[in-house]
Amino acid sequence: MRPELILDVLHRDLACAIALAFVEVPGVSVNLQAVTLAKSSQPNWIDDTDPLEAATRDYLTAKQQVAQSSSTWKPGGNAWGSAGGVKQREEAVKRSVAARAAAQKLLTERGVLAYARSKGYRVYEG
Repeated sequence: MRPELILDVLHRDLACAIALAFVEVPGVSVNLQAVTLAKSSQPNWIDDTDPLEAATRDYLTAKQQVAQSSSTWKPGGNAWGSAGGVKQREEAVKRSVAARAAAQKLLTERGVLAYARSKGYRVYEG
């Protein structure tokens, strides 16, 4: 696990594990825009030069696209528009699954999930 901390408290790799929904830490919220601990927030926290953080960004971006494509259908809309939305959603789901799998491998290699378990945090694998 890399030694760099966010807000002098949270390991960067652990923040990725939280964003990817592998680890749950009470009082910590992580999304594409920021890491939030209690009332402190660190915006623009993702460093794309790190493979784990890049995979985390890919996962969060694809997940956001899934949500957006799911909400684009409107009653009375044409079938072609609906079909395009379904295709966009399917592609975003594939990207999110691939990014999460790549990130899980890195989290395991770096010992992040084992570290989270040792701290008593809830860890979800799969």
